[in-house]
Amino acid sequence: MTEEEQNKEVSNLKDEIRRLKRLLDIQDQEGFPGKIMEQSFLGARFVYDFRTGCYVYCDEEMARLYGYSREEIYNTPGLSLDLVVEDDQPRIPIVARQILNADIGEELSYQYRMRNRTGEVFWVSERIKVLEKDENGLTTTISGIKIQAQTVLQDVKQYVVFDHMFGSVFKQKQLGVTLSDRSGNWIQVNKKFARILGYTTEEIMELDYTRILAPEFREPVTRLREELYEGSRDSYEIEKQFVRKDGHLIWVKVFGFGIKQIDGNTELVVHLITETDREKRFEYLIKESEERFKNVVESSNTWFWEIDTNGCWRYISNNFTNITGYPVNDLIGVQMTDYRSSEERALFVETIKKLRDHPEGFADLEGKFRCANGEYIRISASGVPIFNESGELAYYRGSTTNITERVKAQEALMKTMRDLQSSNQELEQFAYAASHDLQEPVRLMTSYAQLLETRLIDNMDEDTNRYLSYIVQSGKRMRTLIQSLLEFSRLGRQDINLMVTQPAEIISTVLEDLAVTIQQSKATISVREIPLVISDPLLMRRIFQNLISNAIKFSRKGENPRIKISAIPHDQVVQITVEDNGIGIKSDFSEEVFTIFKRLHARDQYEGTGIGLTVCRKLIELHGGKIWIESVPDQGTKVHFTLAAGSEDRDE
Repeated sequence: MTEEEQNKEVSNLKDEIRRLKRLLDIQDQEGFPGKIMEQSFLGARFVYDFRTGCYVYCDEEMARLYGYSREEIYNTPGLSLDLVVEDDQPRIPIVARQILNADIGEELSYQYRMRNRTGEVFWVSERIKVLEKDENGLTTTISGIKIQAQTVLQDVKQYVVFDHMFGSVFKQKQLGVTLSDRSGNWIQVNKKFARILGYTTEEIMELDYTRILAPEFREPVTRLREELYEGSRDSYEIEKQFVRKDGHLIWVKVFGFGIKQIDGNTELVVHLITETDREKRFEYLIKESEERFKNVVESSNTWFWEIDTNGCWRYISNNFTNITGYPVNDLIGVQMTDYRSSEERALFVETIKKLRDHPEGFADLEGKFRCANGEYIRISASGVPIFNESGELAYYRGSTTNITERVKAQEALMKTMRDLQSSNQELEQFAYAASHDLQEPVRLMTSYAQLLETRLIDNMDEDTNRYLSYIVQSGKRMRTLIQSLLEFSRLGRQDINLMVTQPAEIISTVLEDLAVTIQQSKATISVREIPLVISDPLLMRRIFQNLISNAIKFSRKGENPRIKISAIPHDQVVQITVEDNGIGIKSDFSEEVFTIFKRLHARDQYEGTGIGLTVCRKLIELHGGKIWIESVPDQGTKVHFTLAAGSEDRDE
């Protein structure tokens, strides 16, 4: 069934139920019982003439209630008053005055006790309506209905009338239909309603109506029902969520109306239920998405827009005001180029003309935009063309981002990088010049000390010989440090020649260079298969030479050095490891060992300048890799570093 057909079905059912409702309602819109009175299923219907004190009409229910025939009722003046019990008769004059002075169409309700022909006493609820009045303005004729109190929908058996009248409604297969009383107890539900909730009709009948309502709807639905019972409304429509038997929530649309009884009170409520779960879920998802998009937009530095083929705004998102200070409505229909900087305006006019003549998307179009306070912000715009049904350009839709802070940050970063580069160059130049210029005086100092030592060797006492020896050794050490500093300063200015290299071949060459040292230390070196890498072969040679030399130098006393060189390939890089069984270091110093001239041991224990690992880090970083160590005191050290992976068909 389509949505249109379902709405039509609901409308037809509403009309049918309203018709049936009128049959139960005591309001006689025709002013005379006629066929409607004859079709009544609840209460005794009558018409009474105040002038004669006789009934001019009554139905069979009236005769049954009184215990008299209809003819006896018609022909017995004052019968109705005579049947009122003695204790309630003092109220009769008061009621009579109210009826006599009531307006035509006005309705009045009363409750009293009466005794029928057999002497049985019972309560009666009576509701009357004024039909006619005489020239003096006094009521002459009324119509009404009497009903025995214990039958006013207190006995479930009375509800059989609804089976008779609403049977076709409850057999609906497209809509859920329910009938419930003032306390919320189910009187009847159809199978469709039960299926909507996943229950059987028998299970539904055992449930309180609030149990099938989602918690947030219990209060508003209860309030609507109370308004029906109070008479402040005749019906209501609401979309709400039910809780199915399996615990899932579903959306439904509910139409409810009350059935009034003889005393004017609503005692029953009929509901029609249609499923709207899918539509409502989509509606909520769309609403949630729109709300999420709105929140993101309003809290961002990006505004959204549409411009026509002339470059005039036709739509701007609300956060435009927060960014630029302009009210959105003030700029609709205005040329966007009017707010560009003067030096950019001509360029943007030309750009708009080009986009109009040759529609295409654009991205990251940067420029300046004048805000309401007169200041300019830097912006970046992107957009796409939107075409009409004829395939012609209709307008452009896109977004503009305030990139002022980003541009400032980029400019600050570029300045910092330039300053840092300049500072590094100056430091490198200073280190090179200082180390180069310092070599000559150190060389002279050492040479003259050695010359004095040679000339005075036969005439020197022990102290003089020791002092000259200190000078010579210190001069040599200083010269070594200066040469190391000079070497380090050259690294940053050195060209790097990257190519696919085989580390095993480079290691082999290094081992040949260190053959004497290896033989003297009785070191054993094993090299496992290492994949191709991208590197400068000369710089790689220096890296392996430094690492292998360190592994030999920092060996434990009484134990021959054992060195393993291995590699682990990853996606884009190769991790190479040089592992030894040497003295190791504490983990606290794993970063300090890469500091230039940093020594962890005395010179008389291990010779060297403390620059080897510093040079290795510098060279690795020039290759775009990184280097780190893992070490345990008295167990050994692993030096790891990474290089870009190479392949035979690649040559950098």
